[in-house]
Amino acid sequence: MPPKRRKTGSGKRGKKRGKSAKTAGEKEQFLLTCRNFVRVYQNRCQQADSPASIKICSEMKECIEAIKPLEKFVVEPNSRPYVRRAPGSAPVSDSQSASVGNPPAIAIAGVEASATKPISSKPQSALSAPSKSATRAFDPRALQLQPLIETWIDLKYHFMKSLYIWNIELSEDSVVTLSLFFESILGPCLKVLEIMEGHLSSWSIGRLSRSLRFSQLNTLGIEYNTVSEESLARLCDVLQSLSTVQVLRLNYCGLGHWAGERLGILAANAQIKELHLAGNSLQCQGAIDLLRPIVTKCESLDLPNPLLVRLSLQDNSIDTLGMGGVFGPVTCMGAFRRWILAHPELQEINLDGNYIGEGGGREVMLALRQRKEAGMPLFKMVVTHRLSSDVFSAIFELGPSKAKKGRRKKGKKK
Repeated sequence: MPPKRRKTGSGKRGKKRGKSAKTAGEKEQFLLTCRNFVRVYQNRCQQADSPASIKICSEMKECIEAIKPLEKFVVEPNSRPYVRRAPGSAPVSDSQSASVGNPPAIAIAGVEASATKPISSKPQSALSAPSKSATRAFDPRALQLQPLIETWIDLKYHFMKSLYIWNIELSEDSVVTLSLFFESILGPCLKVLEIMEGHLSSWSIGRLSRSLRFSQLNTLGIEYNTVSEESLARLCDVLQSLSTVQVLRLNYCGLGHWAGERLGILAANAQIKELHLAGNSLQCQGAIDLLRPIVTKCESLDLPNPLLVRLSLQDNSIDTLGMGGVFGPVTCMGAFRRWILAHPELQEINLDGNYIGEGGGREVMLALRQRKEAGMPLFKMVVTHRLSSDVFSAIFELGPSKAKKGRRKKGKKK
């Protein structure tokens, strides 16, 4: 028999060589893409007559030095620090902008900023959403979103994971560009989208909602943007059929009691685990409508418990002054009591900033006490401090206790 030939380039050594060569090729291609990113992005900004984001360019250069991709993109103005504010509040004045070493901001038509009025970085629940009749002049020198999206598409940049758009006025053209990105082959790469104070119109929210059905987002935030009843209906219809979104933030969006039923149906039938609705005006009736389908599904013997484990209704006018009158808070907390006793996987309910009264506070206290007696896991319950000390202390003590960090005792010297 002829002698067997030795196999060259096979086995573990051959596999390692092939794998290392492939890894080296991918690394070289990755570095080439990242090096071209800043150049292509700046060219796109020049074509759009928009300043380039200093933050994005500097972070991309740092990632090149560290040989790792830039996954988190934050689009915010270059000229002044971002100040989070509720819709309808006054923008930062020119004098305040200059005091921190920044160039004066361009005046907005129909809006007058007072230099003596302090600007608070913490949103106040008393501030209302801007009226539909308010007109805004688009700043041609403001930073735009289109150049970044076009750069992603030009370079087929698939490393992005999250996009945060803060204090950038999004025109309808910008929304169309973002929507077309979600409908492209790169759309599923993005997992987190947050638009804060983007001054989105009703048409823009509807156009963006239609494109989300092609995405694979797990976190969606549309905060400090006015969301109408029609816009919310379109958004909920899409999210109900989208099984990837687990966190939904609609804080300070001008939602009224009419939003409760729509959001409740969404939370009961979608895969959403966290629902954040702080700073709206659902009132007692809206909160009851929100909980009704969720509690019904929880108490059903045929259907599993919904996945919603965190709910924030901070500053939502859940008190005796809204719909429901004097008995509104008690009835509303009764609905929360049913949910607390029916859902063993709850993690947090935030009702801070709502004057639920003594009757409502006792409903919450009794629900937590019955939950503990039934052996169900404890969860974080946040309520207003405007309760009697007995009720407030009982609610606090029935929450999960934090382990105290004690000093390690030193052993005795031998």
